[in-house]
Amino acid sequence: MKVLYDTILKATYIGRPNRFVVTLDLNGESVLAHLPNPGRMWELLFTGVTMYIVPHDKPDAKTKYRVVGIERDGVVIMLDTNYSNDVAQHLIENKCIPGWEEWRVVRREYTVKLHGTSSRFDLLLTNDKGDEFLLEVKSCTLFSKTGAMFPDAITERGRKHLLHLKELQNEGYHTGVLFLVQWDQAQWFLPDYHTDLEFARTFKEVAPSLDWKAVAVAWDETFTMPTVTHECSYPS
Repeated sequence: MKVLYDTILKATYIGRPNRFVVTLDLNGESVLAHLPNPGRMWELLFTGVTMYIVPHDKPDAKTKYRVVGIERDGVVIMLDTNYSNDVAQHLIENKCIPGWEEWRVVRREYTVKLHGTSSRFDLLLTNDKGDEFLLEVKSCTLFSKTGAMFPDAITERGRKHLLHLKELQNEGYHTGVLFLVQWDQAQWFLPDYHTDLEFARTFKEVAPSLDWKAVAVAWDETFTMPTVTHECSYPS
């Protein structure tokens, strides 16, 4: 199984000066780390929680470290959205997504133009019949004890993607969304009306037309590629 990082360090969360930087206690030293996740994460970022960081791989980076994960109730949660497409591709190619066993990834960052509007989607899939499946991948880090919601911040880009996927479905494409729920105790999934009402309304409108799934994934401290524990229900 692929391990995503060579060196992983544990640190303690102190604060969040801005959306993309956190202050941490690393072995008694106060350090700054880049947070590659713009979500609010109010349910995760509490003083004293354990965060997982790696040395920054960019020599000109403003911070020495980069956040990759956090703990909640002793459970490791992935925060590094840079690897969402890698995780999705791994799960699809290893037949881990219930109902999508026939599909395989043929291209990433695939751009489609329709009626003068261009959209770039995360993955292009195909099957043995030659069908094409345009897939958008979303990382979900907003949880209750047994539920998961998306988004954690307003996403007009995400809303437009949903509308374009619906249009492309009408043109004969197979289209969908994969929500990677980074909390393996979540049993259900809903769009978060409180955070982004327009996204939630759009999702409710287009969801019946799309091939979408929300799957709970389980991580450990090694950040080896995760397993799918189950598909979350949609209490519509």
